[in-house]
Amino acid sequence: EWVDGGAGASLAQPHRFRGWSYLSCTQVIHPIGANNVTDFFPPFNWSVDGLAKECGGEWGVEPRPLDLPLRYGLQPRWLARSGSRVLFSYGTRDPWATMGVGWRNLSETLPVVAIEGGSHCADVAAETPRDSDAMLRARRLQGQILSRWVEQIASERKQEGAEAR
Repeated sequence: EWVDGGAGASLAQPHRFRGWSYLSCTQVIHPIGANNVTDFFPPFNWSVDGLAKECGGEWGVEPRPLDLPLRYGLQPRWLARSGSRVLFSYGTRDPWATMGVGWRNLSETLPVVAIEGGSHCADVAAETPRDSDAMLRARRLQGQILSRWVEQIASERKQEGAEAR
């Protein structure tokens, strides 16, 4: 039995996961499997067909893996045309990277910071002596990007204020 160390909830307590269960069946589709070789999870072969059977039985719905990307324009080519100042950051060991926008910048204002060996949310955690050089470089780059954007926004607002006078 898998136990969530944070809350002490287990999969045997499904009432705690009902909302997420429905979302993961309809809109927030995470194609993540496990093999117990490159990860520490029990082997699990994920597939849309397997998810569809599970969701049909539990909720009477079919997964809609493209619902969020299509509804909100989260496809890389659409973001590059319409988005601005979004920093995408994930590591090569982050299981959620499978749902990422890719490993290269989408545009000047849609950068991707790929962290070799980085895991989920490691780049937003406090710096530790165990951080890899790649993690340290990524945090510096993130800081540079965000600082540049803050300066640009401040300059734009100052200019807008001067034009309004």
